[in-house]
Amino acid sequence: MILDVVLLITLPLIVLAVWRPRVALGLAAAATVGIPIALCIALDDYDASGATVWLVLVPVVLAILLTRGSPDRDEWPQKTAKWLLVPIACWMALPWLLMAFGGAVPGLVVAALLAGMVLRYLSSSMRAKAHYVVSTLAACTRQSMPLPEGIEAAVAGRTDKRAWLLRRIHVLLSQGVSLSDAVRRGYRGCPAHVVATLEVAERIGQVPQALERLEADLRADVRRASRPRPLPPWYPVLVLLVAFGLLGAVFVWVVPAYRKICAEMGFRLPPSTETVIDIWRSGGDLVGLAIFLGGVIGVPMGIYAMFRPRRPREPRALSRLGDLLKWHLPVFRWFERNQGMLRTVEALRMSLAAGLTLDRAIDSTLTLDVNGWYRRRLWRWSERVERGGDVSASARACRIGRPIAWAFDQRVNPGGAPAVLEMLEDVFRHNYSYRANLVRFIGWPGVVVLLAAVVGYVVYALYMPMIRITEAAVQYAVP
Repeated sequence: MILDVVLLITLPLIVLAVWRPRVALGLAAAATVGIPIALCIALDDYDASGATVWLVLVPVVLAILLTRGSPDRDEWPQKTAKWLLVPIACWMALPWLLMAFGGAVPGLVVAALLAGMVLRYLSSSMRAKAHYVVSTLAACTRQSMPLPEGIEAAVAGRTDKRAWLLRRIHVLLSQGVSLSDAVRRGYRGCPAHVVATLEVAERIGQVPQALERLEADLRADVRRASRPRPLPPWYPVLVLLVAFGLLGAVFVWVVPAYRKICAEMGFRLPPSTETVIDIWRSGGDLVGLAIFLGGVIGVPMGIYAMFRPRRPREPRALSRLGDLLKWHLPVFRWFERNQGMLRTVEALRMSLAAGLTLDRAIDSTLTLDVNGWYRRRLWRWSERVERGGDVSASARACRIGRPIAWAFDQRVNPGGAPAVLEMLEDVFRHNYSYRANLVRFIGWPGVVVLLAAVVGYVVYALYMPMIRITEAAVQYAVP
């Protein structure tokens, strides 16, 4: 009886999800909350009330995700359904993983590995999607085709997700929207630097050149991400979590037994074991708190920041916090500064090639997707130049970068700034790739050696009491 009632409610909601996803999602949420309450009050049936969550909400969420409607429809219901489906799928899969791998610790480790692989796939898919959209737009401009007609020809007869994004951009372009706004509104997951670069290129009339440069950068990004890595980023975190979990269990059950046996035999624990115990007592609670906060707050925020596009004009609080941390951390600071100088040089080169004056060229860099702290320097540079200051001296004073100041130094490069900027663009791009590979193939082995030293010392400290106890027992047994 209860199942029939639930199905009678769910089936109309599934049909409604195809045509009115917002209404269907709201009604499904209300039914998910209302039906269990009604069953608990009327029939006092708590088991059936919990099952209705999966029989009402999950089918409606899947129906919303599998049906898209027209290209000009708002994607808000699909996004909400996607974010609802992720915790539901995790909640459904976790008990099976725990049962399949025989316990909480192995099941959680396997769940973390599966989540890492899924995130890696989604990240690679996001890069490939951005490269496909930009390369399609660049191909249309290279063939001197109007963008709406070129996009329509590229997606004719296709129904996949990439074609769906291009159809949304096509609809917006046909309504007279600018290219940057059409990409921003039609492809909401587009990387922020792509939208910001297109916006600058539209103002200076360099859209084909900007698309060509973006296509090359995204292609290099896809190739860089597909290269084999010495270690996945989550490996050190996983090793530390397992090590601290085992160490906590050892300190609860094993160390007290060691202390009791050593006290009965008349000697103390080895110094290495005492050191590990002191470190654990002084910092164990802080480590546990850090792991808990990192798992509950840090991991969801990191995943959210990974798949959420930035807003350079009005950065969110999380973006400002990320910019603050990356700007003041030693290694990340160099990459952020190099990336900011690279995008600044690209915008300056395109602006000067379009015939803009230096003050307007510098003003075009203020909307780029760069670190917020570097953008402040660009603002100060633009204000100094607008007040009549020397371009090169102002760049040095505002710490824009010595190469950029050198490019505009009239004593060294009189009238040769565009050629120097083109050369600097290649230098910054190769420097970024070189340093990234250097950190990846030298830094990661150092991390592995450090982890091995930590784990090895802990294992040594835990086995030394067994050796001391064995030696003492042999001395008592052998006359």
